[in-house]
Amino acid sequence: MLSKPTCLHIPPLYEGSTAQIVWGAVDGAQGYELDVNFDEYFSSASSGKTWTDIDMSERNWSEIEAIGLSWGEFESLHEQRQYTVYKGPGEEVAGPDQSKSCASNIHIAHDVDIPFFKMRAIFRVRAYKGDEYSEYITSAFIDILRQPQTQTPQTRIAAGSRHVAVIKDSGTVWAWGDNTHGQLGDGSTNPRHSKQQVQELSDITAIASGDSHTLARQSNGAVWVWGYNYSGQLGDGTYLTSTIPLQIAIDSIRSISANAALSLALKEDGTVWGWGFGGTGQLEAPENIRINTPIQIDGLSDVSAISTGGEHCLALKSDGTVWAWGDNTYGQLGVSGPRTNSIPRQIPELFDIIAIAAGGYHNLALRSDGSVFAWGWNGEGQLGLGSTEQTILIPTQIASLPNVTCIDAGSHHSVARLANGSVLGWGHNKNGQLGLAIHGDITVPTPISQLQNIDTIAAGYNNTIAIDRSGDVHAFGEL
Repeated sequence: MLSKPTCLHIPPLYEGSTAQIVWGAVDGAQGYELDVNFDEYFSSASSGKTWTDIDMSERNWSEIEAIGLSWGEFESLHEQRQYTVYKGPGEEVAGPDQSKSCASNIHIAHDVDIPFFKMRAIFRVRAYKGDEYSEYITSAFIDILRQPQTQTPQTRIAAGSRHVAVIKDSGTVWAWGDNTHGQLGDGSTNPRHSKQQVQELSDITAIASGDSHTLARQSNGAVWVWGYNYSGQLGDGTYLTSTIPLQIAIDSIRSISANAALSLALKEDGTVWGWGFGGTGQLEAPENIRINTPIQIDGLSDVSAISTGGEHCLALKSDGTVWAWGDNTYGQLGVSGPRTNSIPRQIPELFDIIAIAAGGYHNLALRSDGSVFAWGWNGEGQLGLGSTEQTILIPTQIASLPNVTCIDAGSHHSVARLANGSVLGWGHNKNGQLGLAIHGDITVPTPISQLQNIDTIAAGYNNTIAIDRSGDVHAFGEL
């Protein structure tokens, strides 16, 4: 009897890009059948869109090519489309080596102008041997993003404690602000009051900043680091600060994130790796342990996004669930219980989530329908719930915040970009980080009138940075 195919790896899908759906090979299988059933959609645009055509004609498995997906106007709320690719009985496509995998490519067309799109898909893989078959079925909510994967929201800009780094369209990195620990990567420790290019870096697609260190991801999946390294947050095997970028021994990285003294990386295979300070359980380490090389975070797989908070971490899985670990002093893990938890655990109230943002001691989660949920510390109103009730354990929807397409959480404040390119902010504002005329805490989402037609936003320690669609940078608060 044939064993079942192992779990699918279903990555986010991006307009104008090709994604690969992978499953484990089955010993003795002579052919495979892949069914993809798209049955629901969610869009940030006021006019809905859904699939109308998928060219998925029968092909020989060894010659399978990209599958073109096209956009069109929807006719019903829940249209269904089912498509099959099948290679009939023949030579074995997988030997006894169970580590082998099979894959199919899906290509997303370039003819839609909405920030994101989300679909529920049911995937079925059948392994065949003559008349015998076994199958594995799973469902997943898939992000269809307007930007290519290398330029997803919040990867073009990173706000540290007192420094900022941005990626230009050329793939170069530019930074300014405090440089006490070399976090600007220019070979010095001199502060910069205007953008300075980080030398020796090119083809950069994502950026992340901790308090005083910076990470960059190249398009080939390599990671470069520079800045403060007391806790090993550079991951280069030392505890020595570096004023210039260093490549570290980790590859196949999809995205990166950093907090004060911790760095996280998400690999293409859906696993999560971390290094730096793990004293509150972020790296499954005892108090005050400093880890200076990347280690895998146990208990996490099929992850599509990561975010690091003050001393806690979040992971978003491809099925739309959210998992949390680390410090739980203010309920930032979404559960009552121990002050720290080193094992990632699911937050049960959250589903259909497409984006996450971890702040100092609070979190935000964006649902596929454009609504936002918040939980954790709320002493400065950073949850946007109209009060400063200190701790909220259960993720709670923020009222009057529709059609959100991008979120970020700073140390004690929060920001959200709407589908029309406008931005709202709330929480701590005593340093002017919300860009509002009144310097004081704001407990409900409030429009930031200076920010219109915004493409990317980032919330730092006491600052907010935004890039508009013309490429201009806007900054508020303390640098």
